[in-house]
Amino acid sequence: MLDELHVKFTMSQVKCLFRQVLEGIDYLHRNNIIHRDVKMQNILLTSKGVLKLADFGMARAYSPRPLTPGVVTIWYRSPELLLGTKYYNPSIDVWSAGLVLAELLQSAPCLTGETPIEQLSLVIKLLGSPTPDDLAALSVMGCPDLIRWRREGLASGRADNLDRRFLASTSPETVTFLRGLLRWDPNARWTAGEALGTGKSRLAATAEK
Repeated sequence: MLDELHVKFTMSQVKCLFRQVLEGIDYLHRNNIIHRDVKMQNILLTSKGVLKLADFGMARAYSPRPLTPGVVTIWYRSPELLLGTKYYNPSIDVWSAGLVLAELLQSAPCLTGETPIEQLSLVIKLLGSPTPDDLAALSVMGCPDLIRWRREGLASGRADNLDRRFLASTSPETVTFLRGLLRWDPNARWTAGEALGTGKSRLAATAEK
């Protein structure tokens, strides 16, 4: 498993590995399948450097009907899932993939909350507070915990911290790429196919240290 290697990957290796992650997710999504548990522990790496997504026990065919809430390991769970929606879409896998990329870049898990509210607080510290448009999009998705979350003031007042956290170890282009995967609004996130598209998939090289 990729998380058991305990190595610091070069930027070239990160690009190669993460492209394979996106290719696997894109293949699933083009075949109408949501993995629903993309995480480092479910990514296998062969001796030849071939990456494979594993553990399809949570995978389901995508449907606009209500789906099981509470899927995805909490460290990799998207905001809409943390807020309890049953009406999610394949973009939950893209969010998880974004956190896999963050983990590859910093050689450590990015967001390690123990409860949904704690995990949401960590998301806010990383990405800043959701905009009114983000909140409207989450509301449309029927997130049952959103009203209480807003009432308690947890959805406002924090600035974006993504640049400060990652620019010391990677390039602005790579941070922009990461930002495309980690968006509050599920419909604003890149799809896996878009992330693989010309330009967006070119994670910028950084100086080796």
